[in-house]
Amino acid sequence: MSSAPGAPPALLIAHAAAVLLGGASLFPRLLSLPAEQLVPLRTAVAALLLLVLAWRRGQSWSWLRGRTLGELLLLSALLGGHWWCYFAAIQAGGVGPAVVLVYSAPVLTVLLEALLTRQAPAGRLLLAGSGVMLGVTLLVWPARDGGAITPATLGLGLAAALLYALRNLLLSQRFRQPPGEALAGAQFALVALLSAPALVTGVQLDGQQIGGLLLFGSLFTALPHLGVVLALQRLPASTVGLITSLEVPYALLFAALLLGESLSPPLLAGGACIVAAALLASRARRG
Repeated sequence: MSSAPGAPPALLIAHAAAVLLGGASLFPRLLSLPAEQLVPLRTAVAALLLLVLAWRRGQSWSWLRGRTLGELLLLSALLGGHWWCYFAAIQAGGVGPAVVLVYSAPVLTVLLEALLTRQAPAGRLLLAGSGVMLGVTLLVWPARDGGAITPATLGLGLAAALLYALRNLLLSQRFRQPPGEALAGAQFALVALLSAPALVTGVQLDGQQIGGLLLFGSLFTALPHLGVVLALQRLPASTVGLITSLEVPYALLFAALLLGESLSPPLLAGGACIVAAALLASRARRG
């Protein structure tokens, strides 16, 4: 796969997706909206763009029927819950701790997969799980002295990681055939519909917020998710996983430069442990 003619452009696509995903983590703090309102507004924009793209490409919708529709609803509920917890964690404790905690999702995914298939976790998985525990400990330990993370951020970040892991398991087991843009568009549309009740109290947006939401939903949501799909079609999953893990340092760097967040030693050390554990878990899963 890596020797295909389209590989160099695909590498650029994967790197661009990682940069955009890192930048996306800033919006819950840049936009003065609660997490429960950010989710439907952002996903509605992304869903519209992806569904139009799927329609322009003539992608089939024959897969969307019967039991699959119910599973898609569950998939969307898990994704919507993940995003709510993730955005709330960012707003509660900052971009750095939230994005580091959420990146424990790959490790949780492979551990849950081993549990559901009743297979004993491989040594690499146990080592990866230990890496996540060490990373979380490094994040929490300084909190006694007013350090890196609050209990609310910890709980929300880990909940976001767990929901994302469950969503990924369902996606990999039941949704391997649908076209990428159609699946992502339908999923995002259902997330927007399921979370729309949060908007019934009314939302007042100024021009800056509307522009920010359009940017958030298009350039920083629809485009990077599509980029990951395209990269996976042209490159080995190991390569894409390694490149997209750069989302974490990109997010930390952007938060420091644009939001003034501090890059404390516990945050950097904990983040390094969790990202290394995620990469190790991905290698163990392929093995």
